[in-house]
Amino acid sequence: MPVVVLGCKGCGTCTQVCEKNAIITNAGKVVRIDEEKCDLCMKCIEACPNRALFYLE
Repeated sequence: MPVVVLGCKGCGTCTQVCEKNAIITNAGKVVRIDEEKCDLCMKCIEACPNRALFYLE
């Protein structure tokens, strides 16, 4: 999985910027990114104030 979630605090900023609705949450926190929907635009990574989303090459 290219985008990894670690330490999400549930602020919701990433879900607001994701135009593909690829961010899967549970109880307000990001659980994973739906690889089939994600187009790797990196907006979620750039928007996260907690740096909880990472891109793995």
